[in-house]
Amino acid sequence: SKIVSGSYDQTVCIWDATTGTLVNTLKGHTSYVTSVAFSHDSSKIVSGSYDQTVCIWDATTGTLINTLKGHTSGVKSVAFAHHDSFIISHDFCGHCLCWRTDNFSECSGHLQQLSIEGEWIAMAPSSDKSPRKLCHLPMPSNQLGDIAYSGNQVAFGVHSGEVYILDFSA
Repeated sequence: SKIVSGSYDQTVCIWDATTGTLVNTLKGHTSYVTSVAFSHDSSKIVSGSYDQTVCIWDATTGTLINTLKGHTSGVKSVAFAHHDSFIISHDFCGHCLCWRTDNFSECSGHLQQLSIEGEWIAMAPSSDKSPRKLCHLPMPSNQLGDIAYSGNQVAFGVHSGEVYILDFSA
């Protein structure tokens, strides 16, 4: 089994979980790496960086598969979602983007328009310029840690150590 890490030296490292040995060092970001995740089948790695990009890597060879651009601030967290069909990325300004893994285009639908506006999770439909407030957060957005998505659920951690799970299926 393997572990993946991101670093301030702009690299993504793959480690052998049993021996602690460095297996591979992946280079492709131009600023520090803020978040990494394996796909559910462990065949790919996604990384986000303060350079405003999301990179997808082959977990076996370490080859850079694609670099996704669309954020206007550093990427704070990344995750594979919905059986590896999508990659979700969240930036330091609170905006979330959804990417298809079959062609690496931005998703159409709701999640790519989900953002954190002050103390609110908000969604701006494509026909509406002003965000619609969906859920009040119990803390300011600068207290948020990682965000993860699965189906209609959004989970996020906060600096106090608590984890919140929101269900948008209704």
